[in-house]
Amino acid sequence: MTIDASAPVPVTDPFGPARLGPVTVRNRIVKAATFEGLASRGEVTDGLIEFHRRVAAGGVGMTTLAYCAVSEDGQGAPNEIVVTPAVRPGLTRFTDAIHATGAAASIQLGHAGPVAAGTGRAGLAPSRIFAPQAMRFTEPVGETDLTRIVGDFARAATVAADAGFDAVELHFGHGYLVSAFLSPKLNRRTDRWGGSIEHRARLARAVAEAVRDAVGGRIAVLAKLNMADGVPGGLWLDESVTVARLLESDGTLDAIELTGGSSFQNPMYLFRGDAPIHEMAAAFPSYLRYGFRLMGPRFMPSYPFEEAYFLPFARQFRDALTMPLILLGGINRLATVEQALAEGFGFVAMGRALLREPDLVARWRQGDERESLCIHCNKCMPTIYTGTRCVLAEPAPPRPSPRVDAAASTVAAESVLGRAVQKVSATRTFARVAPKVVPRLDLLVHRLTCGRHLTSERMVTTLVLTTTGARSGRPRRAPLACLVDGDAFYVVGSNFGRAEQPAWTGNLIATPDAAVTFAGRTVPVRATLLDADGKAAVWPRLVGLWPNYDVYDARVDRELRVFRLDPVAAGSG
Repeated sequence: MTIDASAPVPVTDPFGPARLGPVTVRNRIVKAATFEGLASRGEVTDGLIEFHRRVAAGGVGMTTLAYCAVSEDGQGAPNEIVVTPAVRPGLTRFTDAIHATGAAASIQLGHAGPVAAGTGRAGLAPSRIFAPQAMRFTEPVGETDLTRIVGDFARAATVAADAGFDAVELHFGHGYLVSAFLSPKLNRRTDRWGGSIEHRARLARAVAEAVRDAVGGRIAVLAKLNMADGVPGGLWLDESVTVARLLESDGTLDAIELTGGSSFQNPMYLFRGDAPIHEMAAAFPSYLRYGFRLMGPRFMPSYPFEEAYFLPFARQFRDALTMPLILLGGINRLATVEQALAEGFGFVAMGRALLREPDLVARWRQGDERESLCIHCNKCMPTIYTGTRCVLAEPAPPRPSPRVDAAASTVAAESVLGRAVQKVSATRTFARVAPKVVPRLDLLVHRLTCGRHLTSERMVTTLVLTTTGARSGRPRRAPLACLVDGDAFYVVGSNFGRAEQPAWTGNLIATPDAAVTFAGRTVPVRATLLDADGKAAVWPRLVGLWPNYDVYDARVDRELRVFRLDPVAAGSG
């Protein structure tokens, strides 16, 4: 959408203070939530704080800590922060650093829903739908889990308020759980959570109400709401305007940020411009690159970029509502900001332009009104695996290279984000068999190589475990992540909080004799299921495979089964 720079100058000063619910922010420009890829093991890091401190010091009124999950099954990627009291100290450090610049701090809270299937989790969704990222179907969420998730939002918002955040932004867009319930394409339920738009909006309204009840008037409560999903049969303007009216009538929100697209089905509808297919493919191992280059354009179609491309849609919301609205989408020029405010939008949110120039707002305020240097090439998108940045402004961080030390038979295996290296010894039985190094693994590779059993930050190597089916008596094969320790292998099965364990764990309990295929060699093994003491003893070495369980506690006992696989000599009993 082209903005006419000669349009009348608005009376609303973009750099003047503004009320956002109970909060006063220093100006009307918000740093939009853009996934930073800088948390580690679910914790706030110095790098994450500095990412936002630079933007805050650069003049924005408020910066938004991007997607933080309200529960473990709501994580959309490994290492995402799950907002619980345990992470409050790190969040407090974050808000202290932002407030020191004079800016306000917001935190985006969400449940990934079907998007979580790509991490190996259940992928909770309103209905059973196919998740191409995971190559399997999602799991319909039941009443008990819906009640629990609503409560998780409220508890996370309380933690955020206690940590000093000025606002929480509830993620009701991009194909995540609440957005999936709003979508007629993804929500095929016939109960009180599906059918009419009033029923499909029930979860969004329940979450907003629970959060408002939890935080009261201490902080502002915002929602990021899809105007359109960008897929045939998805949410469209007629129904999304109705949802916004319902939320406004409830009186639970202080503002709505208007967005579109789906991380689950069509991410480029949000970004517009060229799709960085080749750059995304380059982040994958070589054997996956051709496939992504071939199929990537179907998942990530390109859309022409226009300044303020969501404005035509957003005007329909402005006409229908009286509450404050935040305009998002390709804002590059001060004239665009001024025109949006003149049309009645309360705030504007910017993402890529501030990646390119963190001090853009300060530059504008000082009288340099040249447009942002961002060219919307979208090559920042693949950098989420190594720390989100503008590739034109910041060089890629150095990455350690995997190597094999033949003398010690050790292998260095790169972490998913290229930040950690773990050495593994292969002695005696496997001294001649060097484990395969799988460098720079990402979520897709996790799924293809390790099935649904890996959400790790780093892995040592992989094996294929052949068990005897407990029911069928037939051989069953499962690719798994493993830790090699001398002659033995350790493998871990997780139920991710659900009742059932992976089938291969039951097979091993029923029939401990199995086989592993490791670096091209098949070896018979005998499995031992470790008890609580055994797991506690070995956990310091295994935690590298399972950083979401970063300490040994009751949850490890409840959710994880750890097996030691010992080679069986030929002819032994």
